Amino acid sequence: MGGQMERRPWERWAALAGLLAVVGGAVTVGAMQLPTARLELTGPDDLTGPARAAVAPLVAGKSLATVELDPVLGAVLSDPWVATAKIMRRWPDRLEVALSEKRGAGLAHREGVLGWIDPDGVWIAPAEPRHPPEGVVLEGGEDPQGWRALLAAEAALQQVAPGLTRYVAHLHRDGRGRLSAVLRSGGVVRFGSGDPSASWQRLERVAADDPKVLQSPHLIDLGVPKAVLVRTLQGSTS
Repeated sequence: MGGQMERRPWERWAALAGLLAVVGGAVTVGAMQLPTARLELTGPDDLTGPARAAVAPLVAGKSLATVELDPVLGAVLSDPWVATAKIMRRWPDRLEVALSEKRGAGLAHREGVLGWIDPDGVWIAPAEPRHPPEGVVLEGGEDPQGWRALLAAEAALQQVAPGLTRYVAHLHRDGRGRLSAVLRSGGVVRFGSGDPSASWQRLERVAADDPKVLQSPHLIDLGVPKAVLVRTLQGSTS
């Protein structure tokens, strides 16, 4: 009896050590068997392709639990066209990244570089052949006549957005006296000379073909009261 009593503590320690070994081995094996994270991106194709290339090295060979989200978010947001990015862990192995895109509302020159701007006029990125906008604003610099600047802007626009083939253009001065060309979809008006009457005739022809041109808020920038402008474009003398 006494010998059995003396052996019990050792038996308990041995049993505890064995249990710890089993548990530790199970944890190790379980960690080794965690599935590799799968990257799933949703959003416009123009965004998901570059995002996948940027994020894939940060996810490769890692489990969902070991992927660090901050570097993934930083890599995704490095694309200036990404408006929002939402990253979600979906157990056991899916890393979902949902992207939304900024809207390129126009083109403008900044320090000699033609680039896209959003609806608020905030610079997005240098221009490239993507997302031809419906309405485009191009700053023409301070050319006294403005025609040379407009022609240069048109040439740049056709290189960047070749799909935008129909637009209305006119020049206006902003508060700082700069000349700008405003291009709107709906027809073509080319200001090739300084003759305002010829420009008006071309604008009238475009408006006759597409009355929606009259709805352009940029037409007010011509410096003519809107009522007079509408009557002129409609050919009314009343």
